[in-house]
Amino acid sequence: MLGVNETGGLSEILINSKWGAGEKDYLPCVSCRSTVTAKAVSFLFFIGSRKACQEFNIAISGEKYMNMVLLCILWIIWCAMHSILIDVSVIKAIKNYAPVLTRCYRLVYNGLSLVTLIPLIIITRMTGGPMIVSWDGYTILVRLLLLVTALLLFRAGARKYDLQHFLGIKQFQTGEEHLLLSDTEEFTEAGVFGITRHPWYFGSLLFIWSMLGQYPLPVFLAVCILSIYLVIGTVLEERKIVARYGESYQRYRQRVSMLFPWKWLARVVLCRCRSCEKKVG
Repeated sequence: MLGVNETGGLSEILINSKWGAGEKDYLPCVSCRSTVTAKAVSFLFFIGSRKACQEFNIAISGEKYMNMVLLCILWIIWCAMHSILIDVSVIKAIKNYAPVLTRCYRLVYNGLSLVTLIPLIIITRMTGGPMIVSWDGYTILVRLLLLVTALLLFRAGARKYDLQHFLGIKQFQTGEEHLLLSDTEEFTEAGVFGITRHPWYFGSLLFIWSMLGQYPLPVFLAVCILSIYLVIGTVLEERKIVARYGESYQRYRQRVSMLFPWKWLARVVLCRCRSCEKKVG
């Protein structure tokens, strides 16, 4: 339960903890201009970690809060536009009404995405804020593990994916578009594709959470939005692939996980258990 006690210019947000009887967490919010704003700020930090509220001593002004909201809106708009412009209906409309643009569409799409992403990254980095996530001490090893895994996923995926298809160069040269980003429109469980169906999406998730040693609030919010976007984008990509390839891709989905390799890990553990049983027997 949230409660707000205002004393002069300081709004003290009290979060009644359900973990301890009568225990309360305090999240100071300097110059919060409304109870609604104060509650929103307290909820934003509390849902991440109860302990984080106690450790970070986060203070944020009403003006800074509005800057964070606007920054989030900009990132959401970028993600939405990035997804809408590659939607099947949009591509079909371009083929019907402007077929001349079909060849260069992916090139233009990637260029536009990059041009609009760069200033957004700069604005995010320039916007100050309290530190939310910091890879310190032994957690640096975890960060390096995630980063190396991400790079390995990118490299392994590149063996199947054609970078020229991804960038739109092949489409510009041949006029043909391949949904699977390769010359051969076939599913394979060889290599990394027997572990995860989307190594680049999974690698991107690991990369954005391990690329920096510290994540101040603006960067943290941007990474959270990008994480949600990557998961949603993967689901939408799956729908397109299923619509085109049907049963063959459905069978592939039953054997291999979409992102995190749960099914692969389960098979590895099962094989280890069976091998141990054979040795004991």
